[in-house]
Formats: sequence, C-alpha cells, structure tokens
Amino acid sequence: MMRRASAGVACVAALMLLLAQAATAMDAKAPPRSAATPTAPSDAGIARTPPAAIALVNAGFEAPADASGRFGGWETSGHAQGDAYRFDRDDSVHHGGGASVRIRRNSTEPWGMLHQQLAPAGLAGRRLEFAAWLRTDKVSGDGAILVIRTLANGAVDRHVFQEPALVGTHDWKRYSVSLDIPKSTSIVELGVMLQGDGTLWVDDASLVVLP
Repeated sequence: MMRRASAGVACVAALMLLLAQAATAMDAKAPPRSAATPTAPSDAGIARTPPAAIALVNAGFEAPADASGRFGGWETSGHAQGDAYRFDRDDSVHHGGGASVRIRRNSTEPWGMLHQQLAPAGLAGRRLEFAAWLRTDKVSGDGAILVIRTLANGAVDRHVFQEPALVGTHDWKRYSVSLDIPKSTSIVELGVMLQGDGTLWVDDASLVVLP
C-alpha cells in the first residue's frame, strides 16, 4: 500500500510539473503585454459658457454725427491738434447696415482716434474683447489699430494695442483686442486709431466679456 501511494503522489507531481512547463512555454511565445493607458475624460458633453455681449452705443455707426462731431456715443480726438484728423460718416462704404465712419489725416500729427468710454460697473476684474470691422486704403506710418485703455485716478493705467497694425490697402476684416480690466479702474475706453496717411473705415464694433 505504501508503495502504491508513493507512486500516485509521484505521478501527480510529474503531471503538475508538465503543466507548469507548458504554461511557461506559452507565456514565452505570447506577445508582451502593454500597460493600460488611461483615457482622458471627454468634454464633448460639457456646456461652455458663451461670451457675454456688452451693448455699445451706435455700434454700427448708423446715427449721424451731431454738431460737435460725436457719432452717437463716440468721440473723436487727435494728438495735439484737435482737427489733425477728419472723421466722417460714410454711407457709400460700409460693412453692415448703411454707414461706417471714415478717418483721414489732415496734417502731420501722429494719430487720430475714434473712441467710446464706459463705466466699469460689472467690467472690473473681467477680461474684455473689443472688436470691429476695418477697411483701409493706402494707410502708411504706424497704421490702423484697435485699442482698449483703462483709466484710474485720471491717468491711463493699462492698455493694449492691436498687433500688428494694419498698413496698406485691405478689404473689410474683423479685428479684435482683449484686456484684463483692473479692479481699480474708473473708466474703460475703447478706440480705433489711425496713425498716418491714408483712409481707415470702421464699422460694426462689439464688446464682450470673455468667460
């Protein structure tokens, strides 16, 4: 009986050894396993907050200029000499609606600007994007640009200029600049500036708070 039991145990041990050798051989032939790559979560179903539009006065320049030269909420200014640049409502060249503002230089002053000022309520501490459609004809010098400036205590404390400036002759195209508005701001000013000779047309201005 002892001999039969020992023979049975030996057979089982031999069978287990054969199975282990077979498994080792199969693992050696199998291709190496690659580590699992985590899948990035998809944001396809996440609703994104659209920019919040801020209404500008006479954004399409449809209202005619008044006796003081203001275009319904927009003011005009120039470096040193107030009439160095001429600002006119142009109903023959426009992007949308029935009119645009045309800017030309009358003298050698370096810049003239069309601008609108806003109170900072609800804008301070936010990032704004100011955009407008521009068209140019033979613009030279430092070119045409969009501007956002903030004022605090009567002085400019932050600004951004469009880069690169628009020089030469170009058909209508939308341009934009953006700026973080400091919480100390007392006035937000949006502007379109011509810095040189040639003609600049401005139309369909807009302002949004970026998310």
